[in-house]
Formats: sequence, C-alpha cells, structure tokens
Amino acid sequence: MSDLEKQLRAFVREGDIPVPHVPDLAARVAGAQRRHRQRRVAGVAAAVCVVAGAGVVGTMLRGGDSTPQPAAPTPSCAGVTLRSAGVSTGLGEAGPTLVLTLGGGTGGDARCPIGPGTRIDIGAGVEALTTTLAPGTPRVRLHPGQDALLELTWATWCGDGPPRVRVTFSTGDATTLDLPADTALPDCGDPSAPAPLGFVALRTIDVHPGGTAGSG
Repeated sequence: MSDLEKQLRAFVREGDIPVPHVPDLAARVAGAQRRHRQRRVAGVAAAVCVVAGAGVVGTMLRGGDSTPQPAAPTPSCAGVTLRSAGVSTGLGEAGPTLVLTLGGGTGGDARCPIGPGTRIDIGAGVEALTTTLAPGTPRVRLHPGQDALLELTWATWCGDGPPRVRVTFSTGDATTLDLPADTALPDCGDPSAPAPLGFVALRTIDVHPGGTAGSG
C-alpha cells in the first residue's frame, strides 16, 4: 500500500486532514493545466474548421463559382431603320394593306424587340392614323442577314398626298420614311369615321446578297 493510500485511510478512520506527500505534485498540476489548455485550443480549432466548412458548402449549394456574369445587352433599336413602305390596294380578305420593311444593317440587331409596344403612325394632324401592337403580338429580333416585315390593314386615307410613316419601338427609338409620291393610296371613304389600322402579320425575312429579300 502506498503512502498516499495510507494517509487517505487514516483520514477516513480518524477524521484528520492530512496533507498527502506527493513529491511531484507541482509537476502534475502544471501538466494538467497544459492538457486543459491544449484541449481548449483544439476545441477552438475544430469550431473554426466547422464554420469554414459550412461556408464552402453554402457556396457550393448557391452555385459554386461566384464570378460575376456579364450583364445582358440593353435593348436598343437605334440601329433599326424603316427601309421601305408600300401599299397594296387589292381587295383581298384583309383589304388594302401597308407593308413596312425594317432592317438593322448587315449585322442585324438582336437587341431590338420588334413586337408588342411598337407604335405605327401614318401622317400627322387630324388625318393621322395610329396603332400600337398589342400584347400577344409575335415578337421578332433581327439576326444577321434578316429584315422584319410588318403588315397592317390601311383602309382609308383622307389626308393630302402620300404621308410620312413613323415607327416607334418599345425602347423609345424611332424611324421614319416618306411614302413615294406615286404611292397608290386608299380611298377616303367617310372622313368622319376613318378606318383604324389593324395588325395583319409580323415576321422576319432573309435578305440575300445584293439586298433582295426572300421568305423567312
């Protein structure tokens, strides 16, 4: 039996409060303190690793790479022009029609949304006719080698001579073209009740080398 055990037995039996003789007591206490500090440091390091790991997992769940993506090009129709305008006075199902050709140059202009919100004005003043393409109208964008063909019913005209046609896009950009002097215009009909412009069709057409157009 060690001296320490003997002293403990004496304490239980006699009620004394001995001071155990432990030669390396100071070294044992110092060692215990070091182990306590090491456990605390290890616990802090483990917590840091857990937080860092959670951040990495969160980044992966959000899509991984946080590199900024290039912004989508801002819609613009500044490069789109009214190339031609013609009138068909045939008595087909749609009646007389105004056919407008819109082009964006040889490179096209896919930034320009041609469709709902596009406004067409014929003439000015009290004789002017106006329509805006409604929601649900097909939307087209011009790609290289393409023009857009817009057809509208135009049943009456009571103004003087061939008018100017103006197309204003939903972006606020606009283009104008004067109808040729020899354009065959619709009849006036009832000046007090001019027929409104009506949407017929909007589509793209391929432009062949030399400027000629083909069906799209």
